[in-house]
Amino acid sequence: MDPSRARRHPWIWWGLVAVYVALIFALSSRPHLRAPVSFPLWDKLAHLGEYGILGFLGQRAAAASWPARGGRAYLRGALVIACGLVIALADEMLQAQVPGRQASLADFVFDGLGLSLAFVANLSLQRLGMRSRGVS
Repeated sequence: MDPSRARRHPWIWWGLVAVYVALIFALSSRPHLRAPVSFPLWDKLAHLGEYGILGFLGQRAAAASWPARGGRAYLRGALVIACGLVIALADEMLQAQVPGRQASLADFVFDGLGLSLAFVANLSLQRLGMRSRGVS
């Protein structure tokens, strides 16, 4: 996606966030859902990736809506992580009500790790992009 277009139309990113959150909740509401593969820690890696994607999309949406430099980028990241954690908590609470599913503190922790890693990756990519354009 053209970065300048995304800055002019941040709703594109927010639309992707909304669709992705809907997908998370749709999958969480399926009874007795099992992973297509099975190996130790598969579930935790799935949570890490699932919420890493949400963090990535949320960061891009927030950056397109509220461009920031320096410390403000960290505040924006904290807001995205906090909102993502609320979504993760709601997701775990939903799973506790679905037959054959269960809520797990460990899953919530890996959701938070995914969100945090996405923030660090986005910030690193942003800084790398600034360096390649000669911005210090």
